[in-house]
Amino acid sequence: MKPTSLLFVCLFAGTVASDAGVVFEDHFDRYTDGTTLNGQTPVAGSGTWTGGGGWKVNDHAVSLVGYSDTVYGYFTSPLAAGQKLTLTFDTQAIDGFLDASWAVVSLYDSLGHETYIGDPGDPTSPDWIVGGNIAYKQTADTNQANTATFTYEFDTGKWTFSTNGGSYNGTGPAGYALDYLRIGAGGQSDYAGKGVAGNMKLTGIKVSIEPVVVPELKVTAFTRVNATTYQLEWSGGDGTNDVEASTDLVGWTQILYNVASPITVDTGGQPTRFFRVVEPATP
Repeated sequence: MKPTSLLFVCLFAGTVASDAGVVFEDHFDRYTDGTTLNGQTPVAGSGTWTGGGGWKVNDHAVSLVGYSDTVYGYFTSPLAAGQKLTLTFDTQAIDGFLDASWAVVSLYDSLGHETYIGDPGDPTSPDWIVGGNIAYKQTADTNQANTATFTYEFDTGKWTFSTNGGSYNGTGPAGYALDYLRIGAGGQSDYAGKGVAGNMKLTGIKVSIEPVVVPELKVTAFTRVNATTYQLEWSGGDGTNDVEASTDLVGWTQILYNVASPITVDTGGQPTRFFRVVEPATP
């Protein structure tokens, strides 16, 4: 029997998205105490803060003065294919946050899909929560003074959420072109007998959009199992890939779809057979 010859060809599918960078940012210590956030121009963003007059700066941070109000900030560009959004904001302790009614930072797209972070208003669960259309996770973190970070990939729907108390991840719907945010609070409950309106105190907020970088796809090992079977291992890519086979390096046939390393391949009785690992074709 003629020896079997095998060749592995790895294809790398990189991102084509451009680096959009910071699309929204503001630091509230740059405002004079008593400043109403509505109408102010953020450090980065499109236009001005827009909303009611209840969100005011005091002691280098912005918080709600009154019963219920919202204010909106708009990105310089929306999230798009091949990109990942990162939202980060810092909070300080204040009555009404994680102990009364709702107080959240929300992300939206033009269709109104919302993802909120903070306290949605469950008086029995005074924890940091991410919820809405993309993700849901109720944490055990009850610290008002915190740093919250949320990421979302446009193409895959993969998300992460973290506070100082822990990190979480999951996958939600893909394709939400997030392009503005809202800071909002209001309502009232009597959790722990406090009976105060929902509130949130932020010192800064930032949204950036960056290209999703896919690690280079390459074969790392090829091990003979028996006379006709081999184990193929690779690294990089997006985690799941297709495997194709050929007898002449011209015509290729898909033999495995959407698989993760390692896998086994069979020569199929051919004296010469070639294999390659590729990124799945974009629909």
